[in-house]
Amino acid sequence: MLAIQRLLDAGLTRKQIALTVGLSEQAVGMYVRGERFPNERSYRGLVELAESKGVVLIARDFLSKKS
Repeated sequence: MLAIQRLLDAGLTRKQIALTVGLSEQAVGMYVRGERFPNERSYRGLVELAESKGVVLIARDFLSKKS
């Protein structure tokens, strides 16, 4: 999922993303690989984290790489 990659590119680690959003590092990895997608709470957490770091996300960033 490109949304996570954009956060990683902004200098965050998977661990920081997981702790801030309330996920496991494994879940973050599954999101990156497109094996799992966030529920509403996690989606909102990712968007809020991105906003706080000045990262602009668009809807397409939450699609799988295969879409």
